Amino acid sequence: MMRFAVIGLGNFGSHLAQTLAKSGAEVLAIDKDLVLIEQFKHEVTRAVSLDTTVQNNLKMASLTDMDAVIVTIGEHSVEASIMTTALIAGLGVEWLIARSTSSLHGRILKLVGAHEVINPEQFVAQKLVRRITQPNVLELAAISDDGYSMSDITAPPSFYGKTLAELELRKKYGLNVIAIKQRKRKLLPDGTEQLQEKVNHNPGPDDKIQENDIISCIGKREQIDKVASMKR
Repeated sequence: MMRFAVIGLGNFGSHLAQTLAKSGAEVLAIDKDLVLIEQFKHEVTRAVSLDTTVQNNLKMASLTDMDAVIVTIGEHSVEASIMTTALIAGLGVEWLIARSTSSLHGRILKLVGAHEVINPEQFVAQKLVRRITQPNVLELAAISDDGYSMSDITAPPSFYGKTLAELELRKKYGLNVIAIKQRKRKLLPDGTEQLQEKVNHNPGPDDKIQENDIISCIGKREQIDKVASMKR
């Protein structure tokens, strides 16, 4: 069982702690606010009220036993966030993740020892922008630092009835197709329709793209966006 410590039980931290606990992980939740500790103590493995800007308090929390420590102290306590992160880094924990509320805050957290810095608001904003501006991109995950991503794209109508060889996605867009999810509507006995999915995990050049298909591919993000934005 993996073990995590979440420090800061604000809106983001409390949701993170609860989600980790529901996934089966052992979760230590820490906040100096006793009211928050009482509120969430039954949602996690253990909840402790501590002032994490005091080094001795952190030593007593046995944070070095954790697989990861996540500092989620928010924008109203930037100084506490930085001090807590610096003190925990000094303990030599295996993986220290810290939440930032601005680019400057993030740079400072890195300087004081955070292994990874996250900005939940920025991440959600980027995800929302992509969802409303590129609705045909269903999933997108970066797989390298040089701009390559793995993505699921709803096939544009201009692809219908054409084979992968005819589409020349690798030649034209640098996209490597790794799977085709074929979705077909089936009429049920009660008269309603159900969308059934069948996955072709090893598509060949003669496989055709049909209406409602989803193309799983790897390529440069800008090329993925170009294909996803095709209207016809």
